[in-house]
Amino acid sequence: MSAQRGGFTLVEVMVALFFLSLVVMSLAAATDYANRVVTRSRTELAAQQFLTLETERLRLLDYAQLQDGKRTRGRGIAQWQVVDSSTFRQVLLETRYGTPAAGLVVDTVVIFRRR
Repeated sequence: MSAQRGGFTLVEVMVALFFLSLVVMSLAAATDYANRVVTRSRTELAAQQFLTLETERLRLLDYAQLQDGKRTRGRGIAQWQVVDSSTFRQVLLETRYGTPAAGLVVDTVVIFRRR
């Protein structure tokens, strides 16, 4: 009678560890990607809010007060140019929000104001 020993061989353990390490590395990469997507989405949302705020601020100015300008607020920079016409003023607004390292969002909008 021979006694059989139960358990795993060294090769089986090594193969199992290899597949386990692949799963762990895949999950780590997926988590890193998800974090970058969330950070980018937050930056884009804040940039959109900044653009909306600056657009509304320029729309509320008196017609006579509209002139070229630049304004910095937090991580955002707004710069606008006013083109005069006989019946309206065109305001070209460009906003930059964020940082190059974390993501920079650049938006442009044109606003028309009648006299």
